[in-house]
Amino acid sequence: MPLLAAAARACITPPLGTSLAGYFEDRKAVDVHDDLHCRALVVSNDDEAIALAVCDLICCPREVLDRAKRLAYVRIGIPPEKITISCTHTHTGPATAGLLGAVKEEAYDGWLAVRIADALQMAYRRLQPVLACWGSGSEPNEVFNRRWHMADGTVVTNPPIGSRDLVQPAGPTDPEVGVLALEEPTGTPVAAVVNYALHYVGGGPGLEISADYFALIEGELNRMVGARFPVLVANGCCGDINNINFREPHSPRPSSDPWAQARHVAWVLASESVRIWEQALRHAEAPLGAMAREVPVPRRTTPPAELERARQIAAQSFEASGLSIVDWQYAQEAVLVDQLPPVLDSLVTAGRVGEAAWVGLPGEVFCAFGLAIKEKSPFRHTMPIELANDYLGYIATPEGIEQGGYETWLARSSLPTGEGGWALANAASDLLSELAGA
Repeated sequence: MPLLAAAARACITPPLGTSLAGYFEDRKAVDVHDDLHCRALVVSNDDEAIALAVCDLICCPREVLDRAKRLAYVRIGIPPEKITISCTHTHTGPATAGLLGAVKEEAYDGWLAVRIADALQMAYRRLQPVLACWGSGSEPNEVFNRRWHMADGTVVTNPPIGSRDLVQPAGPTDPEVGVLALEEPTGTPVAAVVNYALHYVGGGPGLEISADYFALIEGELNRMVGARFPVLVANGCCGDINNINFREPHSPRPSSDPWAQARHVAWVLASESVRIWEQALRHAEAPLGAMAREVPVPRRTTPPAELERARQIAAQSFEASGLSIVDWQYAQEAVLVDQLPPVLDSLVTAGRVGEAAWVGLPGEVFCAFGLAIKEKSPFRHTMPIELANDYLGYIATPEGIEQGGYETWLARSSLPTGEGGWALANAASDLLSELAGA
């Protein structure tokens, strides 16, 4: 059964004045450094059609992504359970969720769902015979666990760089670079998927819309292979990972160019991706499959006394509270979280093209979960993809929650229990096993 594939981009840049996500206060976009896109890949053969899409967004709630999948199903016939849609986690995109001071851009949701469906439809109508290749490599020098055991016994997120109080990282990193590439029989590139577990890098004053280093990888890969084609950078499990070497006093490298580090990371990852691609075998035929599973995820709760205190604070303005903006915002969050169901219904998806497989997980997932999924996977190359299908915030391990630190502070940006995190990881492993046996 010969493989067909194609990819497409749809611009999803919001208008200036849009609230931007990723900080503790509301910011309005004043400029566009580079456009945001949804990149979609469709792969099919005589029996199956599956899709993967990646959006240049910090996150996206399930209702928007479900609507996009339904629209795509109506237009091109690919069932929603065979579509994975994820976000890169740029911090200079629209506020697609009301989190920690950002004002949710409600009007953006409906338009976004249509644009995602547009990208999927364009990819579907461009299907052509392809060769598929897959492989993995390593880039250990750009990923660092940002949670550290300190000399006083605490665990701190993003501690002072070069501090004498640093003891050791509180978790692992995942340096693997996963690549799935599709090319015409003549060798002309059609699309590529790159999977790497690294938070955003950032640059500029934070008021310019930008897709961050994720989109820069596409430009570098295009330049290196001398062709123009979509590159889906599907972010791995990096809820506790960033690009700062905390042992190195000059990390990242000092530069007068605020985007220098993002470009550096893009160049390094594109270089490794090209190496993997060039050395991979080409396949004109390969098994395809995709599936999804609903997963109930218990959320954490605030102790009654703390919740009552949070309600008292939330009833006051920030100025009247006398608290820091962080403490005031988390009091607001505690009240909002208490209004959510005690068990959150979420979704895990999985797909495969030959010996390359992916799983989509609904939040900012701690690296340890991604490593556990890879270890159990029956596939040679497995790409855990975070911020897919839904948004439950940080998904921390039980040990991480016990240790504390920013990622574990209860809010709409950090909802699941540690056991809930394992429920998601175990569901991902089960789906991979089912795909391998299908």
